Amino acid sequence: SGLNVIHITGTKGKGSIAAFTDSLIHTYFHRLSRPVKVGLYISPYLITERERIRINFEPLSEEIFAGYFFDV
Repeated sequence: SGLNVIHITGTKGKGSIAAFTDSLIHTYFHRLSRPVKVGLYISPYLITERERIRINFEPLSEEIFAGYFFDV
């Protein structure tokens, strides 16, 4: 399917490692001038539910989040 996944498990530091990995992959491909879409799913959220799912450092828009929310 062309989807590469990194699954981070453990008891402590998962969010930090996930954020670091997200940044590392995005920066690497940006320096190669190769567009890439990097997604990040973290839990729990800090402020809004939308920040749990980010694509290229941006949380899902309210419209997209609401659309998927009501589909589920």
